[in-house]
Amino acid sequence: MTVLELPPDWLERAFELISEKDEVASVKKERQRVKERLRRLGRVYLDGLFPEDEYRRQKQSLETQLESLVIPEIDATKEAGRLLSQLPELWDRATLAERHDLLTRMMDGVYVDMKASRSVVAIKPKPAFRPLFRLATMRTESGVKLLQ
Repeated sequence: MTVLELPPDWLERAFELISEKDEVASVKKERQRVKERLRRLGRVYLDGLFPEDEYRRQKQSLETQLESLVIPEIDATKEAGRLLSQLPELWDRATLAERHDLLTRMMDGVYVDMKASRSVVAIKPKPAFRPLFRLATMRTESGVKLLQ
């Protein structure tokens, strides 16, 4: 079974992760890369090399990616931590639709090994949750890979 658990000092450690300059630089670099891809995609479309439906699909995908590339704010991470700390209780009482809503508010992606273990093998959290899930996946026994 895969276990994701926040350490007792999660809030202080999350603040440290948020303020890391490397993460800020990484997000800025990735945002620039996605913006450049959007620019090139528009140029290819204008040159008539892409059909409109393919252009719209790729453009929407890149715009969604760009929206998710933000530096999490401390307040947002605090709220995310509170939600995570209450998640077991919320999950037990939630309907299937509410569980889906909870996951889509926290994650951009959840990757499951459907053949062997039938368990979560990787997650891609939303920006406010990224520092918290980074802390949770640092535990060696979590078995879950964190994707950026």
